[in-house]
Amino acid sequence: MGGHGDILGPVMFVVLFLTIFLGYPVAFSLGNLGIVLMRQGRFDEAERLNRRLIEIAPNWVIAYNQLGYITMLQGRFAEAEEYFTSYRFIAPDQANPHDSLGDVYRAVGRYEEAAERLIEAAELALDTARANAPSRSPWSWRT
Repeated sequence: MGGHGDILGPVMFVVLFLTIFLGYPVAFSLGNLGIVLMRQGRFDEAERLNRRLIEIAPNWVIAYNQLGYITMLQGRFAEAEEYFTSYRFIAPDQANPHDSLGDVYRAVGRYEEAAERLIEAAELALDTARANAPSRSPWSWRT
């Protein structure tokens, strides 16, 4: 019998069919499966799954992030940088793609660029936290 990869073809057909009718909830589930495969060290399957996910949902940033880390963990740093850069292009105001680029730059010894990306990520995270902070203190009802 074949290995784990044999199931991906039928799974991807079902996912594509359901995505057409259900939209992004299926993409979210598929992204979670990619995380599981990656954590199990099944990088080839996780990579195929995430590439397919990008075909189905081209702006699904989680797939770009996962592909970046999959390729980075395999020493394919230039590819990782491309995936993280694509993620940053789609979601420039999110902290995570900047943080991910910082990780790959640090891994290849590009420390100045890593620091720039990590600082940008921290600033964006702080901006997001401020924007989502309640306008009043949760304790203001006591006064």
